[in-house]
Amino acid sequence: MKTFPASKPVRAVLFDIDNTLYRHKRYVFSQVDLLIHRLAEHRGEKPERTRALVTRTREQIIARTGRKPSLGNTFVALGVPITTSVAWRKELIHPEAFLHPDPALQELLCKLAGDYRLGAITNNPEEVGMKTLDVLGVSQYFETLVGLDTTMHSKPAWEPFAFALARLGVAPHETVVVGDRYDVDLEPVICRGGGGVLIEEDADLPRILDLLPEMV
Repeated sequence: MKTFPASKPVRAVLFDIDNTLYRHKRYVFSQVDLLIHRLAEHRGEKPERTRALVTRTREQIIARTGRKPSLGNTFVALGVPITTSVAWRKELIHPEAFLHPDPALQELLCKLAGDYRLGAITNNPEEVGMKTLDVLGVSQYFETLVGLDTTMHSKPAWEPFAFALARLGVAPHETVVVGDRYDVDLEPVICRGGGGVLIEEDADLPRILDLLPEMV
């Protein structure tokens, strides 16, 4: 875990969903794998060739920008619009096949919701994000959920964060964002004065309850 303090007292916490609120390597891998197979079908080529193309395209974007792009933005660079990514993700990604209620997560978010305004931002569509929160048993703790189809922009674009903050009525510098990717999940808020918690291991998430009051 790595922490980055906010510049003002924290009023809100924004959570990434996938690989942050849950840790399930097979499910996370399957999401990427299914989308690459669909892109291969769309392009009329073997998945291995498409996977190599996606990797190469990501490396080119990193070399140009210094940041690792999301899969959605990598697909955009390959000519797949966000609207198509939204449709593919709605069709292919089914969290209920992999996840289950998480009492420990429920307890954690219940406690956090008593002190902070909570929001979730995902690069999956709202429908998939809500299914994930419902399966985990935590949707009732979030005041807002922003998905790929909410703004038609994929993190780390600022638009999803701005939309979530507007719904919560807070400024970036009053916010801590929790996620597993610095460039995609944390940096947009941190560079605007907010704080961040980078989740690196399964045991990291429960620790934020004690960390948040000190993150100024």
